[in-house]
Amino acid sequence: MMVNYAWQEGGEEEAMKDNNVLYETALKQFDTVAEMLNIEDGIRERMRYPKRSLI
Repeated sequence: MMVNYAWQEGGEEEAMKDNNVLYETALKQFDTVAEMLNIEDGIRERMRYPKRSLI
């Protein structure tokens, strides 16, 4: 298992963007659930790009 840190990749958003189909699917599912739970936009945006990720 490898851990990627956002600061090593050049930023939070860039660390998660890699045109990965599974990631895009997960984001769509997250957006659907976040809407159902009425999560605020700012919190929602922060949750989309975590500081760390497991690969």
